[in-house]
Amino acid sequence: MIITCPECKTRYMIKSEKLGMDPKDVRCAKCKHQWTVNPNPLAQDLIKEKPPLPPIARLDSPSLAAQQKELNAKLKKRKMFFISFLAALFVCSLISSIALKDQIIKQYPDLVTVYELVGFKAPEQEETFAGLAIQDVERQEEKTADMTILSFSGAIKNTSEIEVPVPNVKVQLFDEEGILLDEWTAQPEHKTLKPDQITTWVCRFYDPPLSQISQFKTFFEK
Repeated sequence: MIITCPECKTRYMIKSEKLGMDPKDVRCAKCKHQWTVNPNPLAQDLIKEKPPLPPIARLDSPSLAAQQKELNAKLKKRKMFFISFLAALFVCSLISSIALKDQIIKQYPDLVTVYELVGFKAPEQEETFAGLAIQDVERQEEKTADMTILSFSGAIKNTSEIEVPVPNVKVQLFDEEGILLDEWTAQPEHKTLKPDQITTWVCRFYDPPLSQISQFKTFFEK
């Protein structure tokens, strides 16, 4: 192993066995300078002071108040979206219930009163039987000196492809709770109808309780 005096730069050849693995103090024979020789350069690197680690970069995190504000904004946005969705769903349902009013009442007759309460007129009732259909039902009131006459009239059409007998038409009167107040039977003008042929009928009630009548129903007497 070759060592060099740091003062006079004189070089010396020394066996590594004499130095061993631990640092040794030596003296220059020429200038008498004394220094420490470390035969293990790796150990010397370990002795050297390690440079300090660079500071950890810290990200500026938002404050708790800012986080809460952002969360409230997101929740408010979701709430508004949900309310808008429900409002759109309600409007679509309302439009559908108005557009399909006749079909809904035909399927669920009890809803007639609901539509009448919100200002919609119930559709003309149509009863079918053996290819016959009751159509164009009209209600009329007539007052005389002695009584009040409530009449219902309409048409019967044969929608089948064969000639069929025409049964009587029955009209029933109900109050707003669906309680039957009165009923009467009307005889059609014709007893039989050929395909696409139409006949008429009239049914009259004398002195009915007009103030209690809320709805009526027409159907064939089977």
